[in-house]
Amino acid sequence: MSAGTQEMPEARRVLIPVDGSQGSRSAFNWYLRNSRRPNDEAVLVHSFNPPSLAAVGFASPGAEIAIADMWHREAEEEHKKSAQMLKDYEALCKAQNIRCKTVMESGSAGESIVRAADNHKADFVVMGSRGLNALRRTLLGSVSDYVMHHAEMPVTIVPEGKK
Repeated sequence: MSAGTQEMPEARRVLIPVDGSQGSRSAFNWYLRNSRRPNDEAVLVHSFNPPSLAAVGFASPGAEIAIADMWHREAEEEHKKSAQMLKDYEALCKAQNIRCKTVMESGSAGESIVRAADNHKADFVVMGSRGLNALRRTLLGSVSDYVMHHAEMPVTIVPEGKK
């Protein structure tokens, strides 16, 4: 490198799971303030879970069609909300001059995040913590705990409200 020239930092691919919670917003903001580099590409991933279709006894003919129609409408509405949230994050990236791509995955959140990180060859993951209490975390586990133990790249877990 010659005098007076600066080498551009290597481009990194940073996966940031978003779900509309304050925790995911805190993680995004933490990335902006503490980790962002000029050549980074943010991969914003949202795990979309269609509404569950509870087992229902059908008392009258045609009830299953009405229930399926209702489920389909609810699933479409949730998909629209998820797509809008990703567009909002995409606009935030554009305002900060961050290259980004948005990804919608389906399935369990932890598995979806790990799969997206692998598929998009993320260099690291920055994600929020739900802040579950110790008993609930012991019984149910948490998405951040799952990702931390299953991802093959570094994972930064940002507590909600952390700057």
